[in-house]
Amino acid sequence: MKDKMNRLVFTAIVLIFTALTVKAQEIELEKFLDKADLATTQYVKTFKNLVAEELRTYDYFRKDGTLEDLRKIKSNFIVYQSPKNNLVAEYRNVIEFNGKNVAREDNDIVKFFEKLAKADSSQEEVDRLRKDGNRFDGKSHSYGMTLTQVFVVNRFFRPFFEFRIVGREKIEGREVVIVGYKQIKPTLRIKANATPEEKKKEPNGISFDVPDLPDNFRPTNPTLNGKLWLDVETAQLWRNEFSVSIQPTSFSKPVVSSTFLYEYQSSEFGVLLPKKLGLTSYRLTGKSENDLVKTKAAIKTFEYSKFSKPDSEIKETKTD
Repeated sequence: MKDKMNRLVFTAIVLIFTALTVKAQEIELEKFLDKADLATTQYVKTFKNLVAEELRTYDYFRKDGTLEDLRKIKSNFIVYQSPKNNLVAEYRNVIEFNGKNVAREDNDIVKFFEKLAKADSSQEEVDRLRKDGNRFDGKSHSYGMTLTQVFVVNRFFRPFFEFRIVGREKIEGREVVIVGYKQIKPTLRIKANATPEEKKKEPNGISFDVPDLPDNFRPTNPTLNGKLWLDVETAQLWRNEFSVSIQPTSFSKPVVSSTFLYEYQSSEFGVLLPKKLGLTSYRLTGKSENDLVKTKAAIKTFEYSKFSKPDSEIKETKTD
C-alpha cells in the first residue's frame, strides 16, 4: 500500500513538473522568436560578397505525372553586392548544363559586368542578373531563395501564426529546438496567385504561385504550416520545412499546392548559411473540388558547398 502511494505521489510530481516546464516554454517562446528574428536580420547583413559552388536540379512533370524534363545546372554562385547602391542579389556563373561544359571565357564575364554597370536602375540590375543566371532553367524560374531566411518570425507576420515547441534534437552537435507554426489568420501579406486588386491592397509580402491555376480557384486564401529547427543558444535557423495550402471558397478543405525545405550549415562567418534548398510545386486542374486533379508540376533542389570570401571583391566599373 505504501509503495503504491509513493508511486502515485511520484507520478503526480512528474505531471506537475511537466506542466510547469511546458508553461515555462510557452512564456519564453515569444522571447525566443524575437531572438530568431534578430538572427535572421544578422543573416541578411552577413550574406554578402560570398561564393560557393551550386548545383541546381530541376525535374519538370507532365500533367499525367510522368517526367518531362530533367536539368542539372552547376554554377559558381556569388552573393553579389552592387558597388553602386549596395543592392544584394544572386549571381550565377553557369559552368555546366546536363554534363556539358558551358563555362564562359573570362573576357565574356568581364563584358557582362561592364554591361551590368550601365544599368539605369536597381531593378534593371537585378533583372540582368536573374536573366543571365537562369538561362538554362527551362519553363520556370526560381530566384532569390538564398537572400532571406524565415519570414514567419518577423513581427509583421507573427500575429497571423500560432507557435509551439514540439521537440528537440541535435544538428552538427548543436542543441536545436523544433518550433511548429500554423497560420491561424488570413493576411494579404501572404499571397498565392494574387489578383491585381489583392496586389494593390498589400504590395509587400510573400507570394507563392500555383502553376496553371484555373480562374475559378480564386481567391486562393493561402495558409502556411511548418516547423523551424532553431539553435537553442543562438536561435539561428538550421532547418525550415513548410507547406502552402490554398482553399478557394468553393472548397471544403485546404489543398497543399507547394512544399518547401530550407537546410543550413555552419560557417566561419558567425551565421548559418545555405546547404540545401528545395521546393515541390503541384498543378491543380478541374472546375470544382469534385473533379479536382492534383499532380506534381516540378521539383527544384539547390545544393551548396561551404561558402567563402572571393579572392577579390567586385569593384564598380567606370563607364562613359
